[in-house]
Amino acid sequence: MIPLRIVVRTDTSWGDMTREKFLAQKGPKTPNEFIRIGEVLIPAWEQAKGLNYFDYRQRIKEKCEAALRETGLPVSIGIQDVDWESQDEALIPVDDDDVIFPSVASIAAHFNPTINLVIWRRITNYLGIPRKENPAFGGQLDTCNWAIRKSFLRGFGYSDRISVLARHWHAAGILSPRFGGRPRPADLLGRAVRNTRFNVGGTKLKHESIVELDEVHSVYYLHTGSISFLAHKIRDHVNNPIEYIRALPLHPLLEESCIP
Repeated sequence: MIPLRIVVRTDTSWGDMTREKFLAQKGPKTPNEFIRIGEVLIPAWEQAKGLNYFDYRQRIKEKCEAALRETGLPVSIGIQDVDWESQDEALIPVDDDDVIFPSVASIAAHFNPTINLVIWRRITNYLGIPRKENPAFGGQLDTCNWAIRKSFLRGFGYSDRISVLARHWHAAGILSPRFGGRPRPADLLGRAVRNTRFNVGGTKLKHESIVELDEVHSVYYLHTGSISFLAHKIRDHVNNPIEYIRALPLHPLLEESCIP
């Protein structure tokens, strides 16, 4: 059994964020849809809700971080805060608007010396409605439903380690060869083609060093202010996003306290 550590994927200072800073975000880990969200959908969200979007996200971050610390586990804010040279531990990646339950401490018992990855089920709170998530919908490794042994992950190059923790939709594809899956292409063209075909539900990991639990230890919040909602789930309502967003609830942890 090894210690557990929660790793919040980003250390975004939402309270200091501005529209200009949001649009200026760059780098391989920054989704391209941030530009469209910042230019069109964040102003629409603010008009619909009568709130400052970045203040809203900061308040969610604070609420969720407080809940994470209530687990009693150490919490690293930002992947860059992971100490790769320290004692071995199991890393639990999570977004800053999601929550891990204190019951997650029980998964430590599954990390005997032969186990590298533990996966559990989670609750998805979809626009205020909770449901027990079916892994077939979001993929085996989705956000906040797995923990990985740090010493195992340390066997990858630094860029791959960061991608595994930061980009859950790529994690299974990167990890697969180490769990007996098909090797990743070594040539530039093959790697480029593979990256365009990554599908969160397309890679199934199965190995004697993986434990899958039919237990719930976390909740993923799909709320109107989440990047995934604004980037993907709102597409059918882009003709009138303001009215659509106005009729939907805020993040459940702030639904009452955020009302002016």
